[in-house]
Amino acid sequence: EPAYKLITNEIWTLVIPVSQNLANDLAKESNIKVKFKKDNSTAWGASRVINQDDSWYLALTFQNSAIRFAADRYIEVELMLSDTNGLKIPNTALTEKEFFLIPKEFLTKGGNNDSNGVMHRYKNKDGKTVTEFTSATVAEETEDMYYITGNGLNKGDIIIKTDSNEKYTLSETAALQGVYNVNRGYAIFRKVEILFQNKEYTIIDTGTNYGVSLYDHIALDSSAITEHEIIR
Repeated sequence: EPAYKLITNEIWTLVIPVSQNLANDLAKESNIKVKFKKDNSTAWGASRVINQDDSWYLALTFQNSAIRFAADRYIEVELMLSDTNGLKIPNTALTEKEFFLIPKEFLTKGGNNDSNGVMHRYKNKDGKTVTEFTSATVAEETEDMYYITGNGLNKGDIIIKTDSNEKYTLSETAALQGVYNVNRGYAIFRKVEILFQNKEYTIIDTGTNYGVSLYDHIALDSSAITEHEIIR
């Protein structure tokens, strides 16, 4: 008769024998990053130390990739202990926002504060075509594109390249995950890069461009506020 085990979800646990000294050090960690030697992929696991029959073990629980290793009874891994640093935030702080993608050459500087923005061409209430500087916030960049948002910028609007008459229509959008930074007393979206996540909290990378840093203040419940709302 065939024998099998039915795997019904992506949650799985890897158990690693460790020395008592290493177990004492690892007991201070709640999440550990590992590299799987099988394919050099990496993942974060929720960690706990187990003492059983005078032996010490590290148990790492993962939220995905079960199917990739389901047929392997033994797996060789590398503990990436120097890479386990991150910022721990509650899942309730996470939010998502849509951004316009524009070619980098269309971003310019202007306004009283010489801030980032675009030359926005539109028709005013009198029906006249107006071209003026509109401030924009940059949240992410690729090799040739910026993710931007700004008051008064809408899908279908036209922006003009500086010192040129070249046009670009705001159409392509992409969503970014982030949190609301409230350092200045009002909510500002900042993107995050997720390293690890479970049902209660998320570990995000530090030093992310256009992101948050240690000691920043963020809104614990993103659903309770809106961007630019003043925090009292």
